[in-house]
Amino acid sequence: MSVRTIPPEIAQRMNLPKGEGVMVQEVKPGGFADSINLSRGDVILQINRQPITDEKSFDKVQSTLKSGQDVVFLVRPNGQGRNGSNVFVAGTLP
Repeated sequence: MSVRTIPPEIAQRMNLPKGEGVMVQEVKPGGFADSINLSRGDVILQINRQPITDEKSFDKVQSTLKSGQDVVFLVRPNGQGRNGSNVFVAGTLP
């Protein structure tokens, strides 16, 4: 999975505070993100209760994850507008 900084206009449309979350750019078919139903355009706000503010914080948290570990993402699904709800998405790393 690859992520990118959320463009300001999208953050505003989704009612996200500046500097909160990263947007899923690409999901590898058959990969872990695909298996837990993350998709392009989803916004990742937290990983295992660690706030994700930008690509650097995403990479830092991701680098600490190990095979067999349970992982919980707090996500604003793609297509959720200003009144959208965040959801938890979880899985065990292969």
